[in-house]
Amino acid sequence: MSGKPTKLPAEKESGGSAPVKTKASRGSPKASAVPFEKFDSALRHFLNRLVGIVIAGFVFGCLVLICQPPEKLPAPHSGGSGLAVMQVIVQAKASHGSDVAELSEADVNDYLAQRTAPRGFLFDSLCRFDGVIVSFQPKVCRIFTRYSIFGYPIYLSGAYTARDDFGRPAFDNRGGAIGRLAIAPVFMGTIQYPFFGQLWNGFGIERETLNQFRSVEFEQGMVRLLPEQ
Repeated sequence: MSGKPTKLPAEKESGGSAPVKTKASRGSPKASAVPFEKFDSALRHFLNRLVGIVIAGFVFGCLVLICQPPEKLPAPHSGGSGLAVMQVIVQAKASHGSDVAELSEADVNDYLAQRTAPRGFLFDSLCRFDGVIVSFQPKVCRIFTRYSIFGYPIYLSGAYTARDDFGRPAFDNRGGAIGRLAIAPVFMGTIQYPFFGQLWNGFGIERETLNQFRSVEFEQGMVRLLPEQ
C-alpha cells in the first residue's frame, strides 16, 4: 500500500444519498379542478343565456298575440236605431209570457253603439275606451271591448253562457282573451272585473231589465229573452 488517502464518492462525503427525482402524478386534484371550474362556468353562462332567450321569446310572442284583433270579431254596427231593442223588450214584458223577445246581433250592437261613447281615461285621451260589441253564438255570448292605446286598437273579450238561477238568468264565465292571447276561465274569473267592471256598472238599467225575464238563450246571431208568465 502506498499510504495515499482514497477520495470518497460525493454521496459518501455528504453522508446521505442523492435526491431521487419523481414525475408528478397524472390527474392530481389541483390539475383537474381548473378545467371543471371552467366547464361549470361556461355551462352556467349558456343556461342563463338560454333562459333569457326563452323568456324574451315568450314575452314577444304574447305581445304579438295581444296586438292582433280577435278571430271572431263581429262586423261593425250598421248605424241603425237602437230603439228597436227597447220596443221589443217592452212588448215582450207586457205580454206576460205570450211573446218572446228575439233580438238580432246587429240590433243589439246598434243599441250598444248609442248607449256607449268613446272616452279617454289616461294621458289626455291618448288611451281611451272606444266601445263594446257582442257576438251571439249557440249557447255563448262573446263581449268585445275595444280600447285605443296611443292610437293602436286593443281588444279585451270574454265568453259567457246563460243559465237559470231560481227563475232569473245568470251568466257563467267561459274564458276570455286580450287580442288573441287566450285567458283560461280560472284566471278570467279573477281579472274579469278589472276588464269589464266599469262596463257592467254602466249598464245598471239593462241588468235590471234582464232580471225581469225568466231566462236568456243565445243562438247564432241572435238572443232570445223569455219573459215571466
